[in-house]
Amino acid sequence: MGDAIDVSDSEADRQGELISLREAARSLPRRRRGKRPSVSCLHRWAGEGLHGVRLRVTAVGGTRCTTEAWLREFFDQVEAARSAARSGPPSPRVVRNVAAVEAALQAEGF
Repeated sequence: MGDAIDVSDSEADRQGELISLREAARSLPRRRRGKRPSVSCLHRWAGEGLHGVRLRVTAVGGTRCTTEAWLREFFDQVEAARSAARSGPPSPRVVRNVAAVEAALQAEGF
């Protein structure tokens, strides 16, 4: 399972009905061009994560499973991570662009 976050079966039972990652992919809304996220995308979210957040999974036999509650938790945490990244300091490119604009305005006498 690699680096995926595994949980005990009893914890999974408290979180709701387990669904395979294939079923989870089918349950998600359509995105760009009317396509749903692929099953491999959910495996990537469980292993590598997205914006530092990994999808919680557990193994049932050889099948990786999650719950609807864990999917909601994952998306909430990803959105929080994205918001935190947006509210952080400006990127070096933005700083350079602002400096260039300020220099150009100052050269023009503004």
